[in-house]
Amino acid sequence: MQWNGSDVDNDIVNYDIYFGVNNPPSINSSGISADQLTVSVAPNTIYYWNVVTKDAAGNTSESGVYQFRVLE
Repeated sequence: MQWNGSDVDNDIVNYDIYFGVNNPPSINSSGISADQLTVSVAPNTIYYWNVVTKDAAGNTSESGVYQFRVLE
């Protein structure tokens, strides 16, 4: 997965990634600094994910929950 984080002050520190087959998804990775994450998926499955962005001042912003389906 890959995303584009943004912040008014341009001081993003890290991201928390929520990913899974349930909506809302559970935490998958916390405090990562990259804007991409490799995840394992299975065919014929719907996955949900969202990203929480954290900045240097401790502020957070949360994306909406997105979904995708893996085909055969």
